[in-house]
Amino acid sequence: MAIDKLPSGKYRVRYDVEGARKSKAFTLKRDAERFDRDVHRAIETGAIDSSDADLQTLAELAAEHMAIAKRELEARTFRGYRDVWVAHVDARVPGRDDRRWRREIADTSLRHLTPKLIEDWRNERLKAGAGAQSIRKAMVVMQAMLERAKRDGKVKLNASREVKKPSGKRKGSIAVVSPEKVEQLRAHLDDEGKALVSVLAYSGVRPGTLWRCAGQT
Repeated sequence: MAIDKLPSGKYRVRYDVEGARKSKAFTLKRDAERFDRDVHRAIETGAIDSSDADLQTLAELAAEHMAIAKRELEARTFRGYRDVWVAHVDARVPGRDDRRWRREIADTSLRHLTPKLIEDWRNERLKAGAGAQSIRKAMVVMQAMLERAKRDGKVKLNASREVKKPSGKRKGSIAVVSPEKVEQLRAHLDDEGKALVSVLAYSGVRPGTLWRCAGQT
């Protein structure tokens, strides 16, 4: 086994498994060194097959999962799951290659992904102002990914199942605007503004849906 620094600045770990040469690249040297130690230990104990599986990072698992989910889910459902993952975990997913940032949890191997790490990520995102519903949905996606990994024998336990999801319930009550108030507001707007207010007030469409539709015209 050996660790090489590549021209790109990344660190590559090279190792042999049953006569086959394999390699894996890491951005951080400490991650490469940790992988090298884990592989060395796995070879010594005869557990290299499982080592290869659970040393896959969450980001790598997500790429596999997203490719499968894109085929299996309805387009709208897939986009919703993908978008919360992009917003709160990792932007490097199929269909969103224009943004390259990622959070530390994305580069954590499945072996080292613990309930505590997931809990810390959840709390950090909520503290940063992320909506509870969005984080809940991101955790649903993460749980589905890890459940697939468990089914495929990559991990023995689904760490995300041990972490409580934020409540999906809305806080507070929804204020209902009377028709009289709607017409008072319309009186101060131009024709386009009046049309938008009418659609929002009388059709029941969500603002986000209306803006998306308007952007496609």
